Amino acid sequence: MLFNRLLIVDDDDNFINVYKKIFTRKKYLVEITNSAKQAIDMIMQDEFDILITDMYMPELNGIDLIKKVKQLSPNIETILVTGNGSIENAVNAIKEGAYTYIQKPIDFEELLFNIKKIQEYKQAKHKNSFKKSESINNDRIFFIGNDPKIITIKKQIQVIANSDSSVLITGESGTGKELVAKAIHDSSCRKNGKLVKVNCSSLSEGIMESELFGHEKGAFTGAIATKIGRFEMADKGTLFLDEIGEISHSIQIKLLRVLQEKEFERVGGNETIKTNFRLVCATNKNLMEEVKNGTFRQDLYYRINVIPVEVAPLRERKSDIATLVEYYSNEFAKELNRNKIAYSIEAMKTLTEYEWPGNIRELKNIVERIVVLSADTNIGAKEVNKYIRKSNTTSHKDNSDNKSYREAKLEFEKEYTIQALENNNWNITKTAEFMGIARKNLQAKIKTLNISTHRP
Repeated sequence: MLFNRLLIVDDDDNFINVYKKIFTRKKYLVEITNSAKQAIDMIMQDEFDILITDMYMPELNGIDLIKKVKQLSPNIETILVTGNGSIENAVNAIKEGAYTYIQKPIDFEELLFNIKKIQEYKQAKHKNSFKKSESINNDRIFFIGNDPKIITIKKQIQVIANSDSSVLITGESGTGKELVAKAIHDSSCRKNGKLVKVNCSSLSEGIMESELFGHEKGAFTGAIATKIGRFEMADKGTLFLDEIGEISHSIQIKLLRVLQEKEFERVGGNETIKTNFRLVCATNKNLMEEVKNGTFRQDLYYRINVIPVEVAPLRERKSDIATLVEYYSNEFAKELNRNKIAYSIEAMKTLTEYEWPGNIRELKNIVERIVVLSADTNIGAKEVNKYIRKSNTTSHKDNSDNKSYREAKLEFEKEYTIQALENNNWNITKTAEFMGIARKNLQAKIKTLNISTHRP
């Protein structure tokens, strides 16, 4: 894949016309807009690889746009164009997930260089995703092990797969609820249809309605084209609503009507569209309590909870922990071209006795850190305890359920950057080369991540 689809946002028409001419000549597929809000609509309706945005625009500044884009489409890499000397803006942009920044007056050679680096990064990531589809992200990971609770879920999936009844999957964050939903879909008679996923917690009410129902061109400001919604996409397949407990009362009413009548209208449209999907929902909340509190409709609760599936936390699957640790360790080592990790008996005992508040997601993160950051391939209890303590003081000190992807990424990035600096004797130039980024980008990262460059 070329990863050459660019979206350029700048309220200066002269700039965006120059951008388009240069990038089109370089064989990039370029879309331009002078409106940040229109850029958001374009991203919701189409796929882009790279966003280049100016800092100062009337509707939304570049940093807020980057933040919004990262929420809607985390795979888009972003570049902020900022005024000369505006290092604070650059640092804030990187905090919000920007790949890098370019200062005005723009050096187009530097901009093209950074775009090439992004393309190389995305190509490597895409290549690794094929490996991961056979390894780390393979859905069978969740089903590794022979704990009775896992065996029960396997049997449940076999029984309910070919039913069309709605399923409600409950369990703590990180237990693998989405993998259960996919296993249900893949085992069902709808497996040749789409599994359409919606994370209800990441969308505002207005965006949620447009995502589910779709909208007609001109339905609202910025609706520049007709958009097909998730209800329509999931026809003859499965619709998976993750974090169903987060949807607003208004959306609950509209969802109930679709489930009852199997039809809907797009936002701003009059045509009634028929749809036939199986609904699978997931939540880490006690929805019965939400019903009692009046925040979740009772009629919708009974409509979605025809077949309940409860996914046990990892602390209740102690017998599978060693198997999962070995599996992840081997797969990460293979992916990163590292030697296999060997755990001492005491190290494995420590891992098994740990309570795993973040469940499989936390186990995977800790094992990845061990493989990436440990200098030694023989891991003892002391080393394991070090990474568990780091997990507790970062991922869980503020409640892991409230920790955003961006915050978790920043924490891991800080740890990785410090390790890279230590490996290169705190030499900025060598470390930047080692990390495959520009020296000034490393300096911005060091400031963003609040890393002291004085040798410890």
